[in-house]
Amino acid sequence: MCVDTTVRSTYEKGYKVKLVAEGCTTKNLTFNNVEVNYKEVNISYFAALARFP
Repeated sequence: MCVDTTVRSTYEKGYKVKLVAEGCTTKNLTFNNVEVNYKEVNISYFAALARFP
């Protein structure tokens, strides 16, 4: 999750961003009493960050 904030902040400051998916991880999260597997959490974050070149 800290990677998400760092990528967005860096991009907004005008820097080019390269993110290595294999270098990032997270943990299982719970939302509305549903546990979300860490792999799905990772995919969701990377999908959201894909718009940053």
